Amino acid sequence: MFIVKKILFFINILLGLALLATYIPSHVYLDSFPYLTLLSYWYPVFLVLNVLFVVVWLFWGAWLKMLLSVAVIALHINFIPRLINFSSQDEVEDNQICILSYNVLGFNYCDNALDSIISLVSQSKADIVVFQDFSSLAKDKTQAHYRMTQVLKYKYFYHVNKGGDAFRDCIIYSKYFIRKAERLKDVDETTTMFYADVATPQGDLRVYNLHLRSYMLDDENKEAFKKITHGDMSDKSASKLIASKLVLADTIRKHQAERLIASLPSGDDKTKPFVLVGDFNSTPFSYVYKQFAEVCQDSFVKKGTGIGGTYNGVFPAFRIDYLFAQKESIIINSYECKAKDFSDHYPIIVRLSLKQ
Repeated sequence: MFIVKKILFFINILLGLALLATYIPSHVYLDSFPYLTLLSYWYPVFLVLNVLFVVVWLFWGAWLKMLLSVAVIALHINFIPRLINFSSQDEVEDNQICILSYNVLGFNYCDNALDSIISLVSQSKADIVVFQDFSSLAKDKTQAHYRMTQVLKYKYFYHVNKGGDAFRDCIIYSKYFIRKAERLKDVDETTTMFYADVATPQGDLRVYNLHLRSYMLDDENKEAFKKITHGDMSDKSASKLIASKLVLADTIRKHQAERLIASLPSGDDKTKPFVLVGDFNSTPFSYVYKQFAEVCQDSFVKKGTGIGGTYNGVFPAFRIDYLFAQKESIIINSYECKAKDFSDHYPIIVRLSLKQ
């Protein structure tokens, strides 16, 4: 038994060091060694393994050995509410602002995707709807745009393709008047970032719709990733290609986040209410997440319940869709992620209030 404990403790030390390593990408992004960013994807795995060792040592009464994993976990205890949370929800009030954000995959995920998503929006009674990967003809009565504006009565909307016959990628719908809207320029043409100033009954709220750089994984990459997760490491070239795509996307998102944060209200406008909503394609343990969390509040951390996961696909199985809110002027009242199988993402619904 003594030898078994020795071996287990050695394994415990290795897993403790591995968990420590997953903290590195959140603190620093090394341009000279960008592959370090991949460590952040392993945080949930090594967290669970270290928790299991806490249970093992607790069962054996080996208190000192148990302290190793406890100390490593406690070092970044603030990571846990980003993964699993048990916040209380405030009572729903009539004067709250309800925002729904959803990457709808062009309404092509399943045969009834469009009808299901339109029904979901109707049931949510959202005041503002923020779509990514949106696709619709402008005047076709069977498609999304007509149904949003004419059937569900979202009278106001903003899309970067002003006056076009078709809408693609990202769009904001609002039941309240949009005073001003503007696209944010970005060097990466595969992404969209823009905002709309919405005149809510509680005051103006700036809503950013963000679709940051995706992983650009095609079907072949996703199939290869499935094999990797099942222990098949035979295709080294596929593994390297997937890793390089993840690193490239993380690097581009880092620069996107820096430019976006630099453009947020500051100085005398620091208390201007705003929310950053959309598909960030970044896990809660990444450097990109940290950049936003330093200046905003994460609605899931504030009011989420259960295990956080907004991606309905092979990779990554984490939260990558967020609503970040300005800290000084916004109160998060409730957060909900609906596990609906209408897209490769899940919709998030957040109710908030503006401080008066």
